[in-house]
Amino acid sequence: MKRIHVVLTIAMLALMLVGALELGLRFMGAGPQPTIHRFDADLGWSKIPYASSHRVSREFDVRFQIDGMGLRDDFAGQEKPQDTEWSKARQAFLADHPTAEPSPAKRDNRKRVLVLGDSFVLGYTVDRSGLFVDLLEQRFRGEQRAMDVVNAGTEGWSTDQEVVWYERHGQTFDADTVVLCTYDNDLWWNGQTKYRRFPKPRFRPYQEGQAVAAEGLVLQDPGARAWWESTAVGTLVSNLRDPMPTWTPEGSELRLDLESTAYFVTPPPELKQSQALERTAAALKRLEQLCKNNGATLLVAPIPNKAAIVEDAQARFLAKFAGLETQIRPDQPVETVLGLCKQLRLTAVDARPALRSAAVKGAGLYYDSDWHLDPSGNLVFAEFLYEELDKRGLLAPPLQAASFPALPAKPFRFGPWALWLALTAALGTIYSRLYRDESALRAYTQVGALVGLVIAMAIGGSRLVAAIPPPWSLLLVLSLIAALVTFVLVKLGPRLATASELLVAFTRRGHWYLMPLVVILVTIGSLLVVAASSPLVAPFIYTLF
Repeated sequence: MKRIHVVLTIAMLALMLVGALELGLRFMGAGPQPTIHRFDADLGWSKIPYASSHRVSREFDVRFQIDGMGLRDDFAGQEKPQDTEWSKARQAFLADHPTAEPSPAKRDNRKRVLVLGDSFVLGYTVDRSGLFVDLLEQRFRGEQRAMDVVNAGTEGWSTDQEVVWYERHGQTFDADTVVLCTYDNDLWWNGQTKYRRFPKPRFRPYQEGQAVAAEGLVLQDPGARAWWESTAVGTLVSNLRDPMPTWTPEGSELRLDLESTAYFVTPPPELKQSQALERTAAALKRLEQLCKNNGATLLVAPIPNKAAIVEDAQARFLAKFAGLETQIRPDQPVETVLGLCKQLRLTAVDARPALRSAAVKGAGLYYDSDWHLDPSGNLVFAEFLYEELDKRGLLAPPLQAASFPALPAKPFRFGPWALWLALTAALGTIYSRLYRDESALRAYTQVGALVGLVIAMAIGGSRLVAAIPPPWSLLLVLSLIAALVTFVLVKLGPRLATASELLVAFTRRGHWYLMPLVVILVTIGSLLVVAASSPLVAPFIYTLF
């Protein structure tokens, strides 16, 4: 029996170690994300009809609900409670609504705008009430225009997948106008046949006078993820085992993700070898042909990245490419797409002036950490598309006047200085009351310096991690934590032996049920001892707390 208790104690320690790592990774935002996707033999992956999902970060809280057509839209099924399996949900919905079979059929005498794109169109970071696709439709309804807007965005898709979806499924929606919203990373992935674990289609390089078509690749189902990959630790292991592809530019020692090849004014060899730009041109040309066959007007609207619009973001962007500033431009992906459209004689529109004008007026437009548009950015982009559609006579006549809602004010956030002042005032007051023999000036000065160092480390560390492509950013964080743990162990010295004896004693006695309490007390006590004895490492420890 005693041996069983010892084994249980050791198992408890192992579980606590894994649990601490799991919580730490989730706290850093490295936890597994819920999915609304499944394997698709034509597209690589597509959204699951009737699926629902909930994503939360420190910047957004978004719920996704997919309709019966596999879109984040209203083609039957959204009002039905979700089930874990698509087939069961579909059967249950149709049993209650026998005439509500999801259909792309367009109502008589109505116009339809179909929007193709990736996570920006899907609305990865915003609810539908703040997504530019739905804001457009709300404006049309307010004006009583006979128009609908269909959201065909899917997270992670590149241009080729969006065109293949339109060819396989989108034509049945009988859209009058097709709006294609590209993004920077499309250019690299249009030249690839795999995105992470999923295969994907791609087009043959475009050549004037030759037929345009996809390569006819057979996409193999990668299978379901292992159960352990649904944890943060499992996700970390999976990312380390199958990292995003990286490269080192000639004459540099930087290690960059290959998506960044799109920012170079002169396309690097890595981008040329995959013929990514020629394949992008082929996808655009094929979409034009399909739209022409369906009597639809094609409008290409590249979505610029944050660094191309916001000055502060541009400074951080350039810092990521230290030493290569003369070779890269945050505007380059948009310029490349606009150039391809001009070459192919396609209609393309440039949203940068509208977004820059709003940014100058103080609108947030993009999230601070995330690179997606926030609600104000979506509103500005919706206004821009509305004006472009109106300018080209693509809107049904209005029956009454309406307008977009006012641009939301930029939310107030306590900046680093405000946080520093508040913490210095609070902690300095507590310190001066506890240690009355020290002058108040010295108390506030010491506390202010320590708080300032902690905040500077937190901001600098987060920006450093954000500038490094995953999974290297996770490796950096884990390396820093390992270095700190090593320092703590060395600094504890003789006290470490006492703590070890305590843990060994509880293990030998088999008090496995007390181990969580013992480990927590020993850990906190050890950290506080080291913080009190070493002013150099104290800010790191206080940052952890």
